[in-house]
Amino acid sequence: MSVLQHNQETKICSRCKLLLPLDNFHIERRASDGHFYICKKCRNKTDRKRYSSNLTIKERKRLSDKKYRDKFPEKYREVKRKATLKFKYGITAEEWNDIYNRQNGKCAICDKHQSEFNHRLCVDHDHVSQEVRGLLCDECNFLVGKFECELLTDTIYKNIIKYLKKGI
Repeated sequence: MSVLQHNQETKICSRCKLLLPLDNFHIERRASDGHFYICKKCRNKTDRKRYSSNLTIKERKRLSDKKYRDKFPEKYREVKRKATLKFKYGITAEEWNDIYNRQNGKCAICDKHQSEFNHRLCVDHDHVSQEVRGLLCDECNFLVGKFECELLTDTIYKNIIKYLKKGI
């Protein structure tokens, strides 16, 4: 590890007193050197502590979110949907629409159209590789999940088929 020397590219954090490169400090236009006086690590620690101990900040944020949600329910739902698609499956709403159009708006397994359901088709993905395979209705998505589950052995598959054909 190289020893830093105090110069134009470094700054001493006023909280932890460490000499750090400037990229460890937030930009602050009002400061004489253009950087905040506390390093990012100390600032994050301070902000987390203040946020967790100050219920009024949490409450204000929650109420602000609720007001927005109540005022713009459709917009909120769409923003939440886009965020969920990106966070959970790594796809955008446009990519979801592309898959939907390729499948002609139908479940990839049972071939029922989305209009036959009360909600959108589910994103089916491999839980190991996280790769998106397609869009399924709830019932088919549930079944695929069960078939993927290691608890279901070939014997159980055969017993299910036997049961469905004539009962046990």
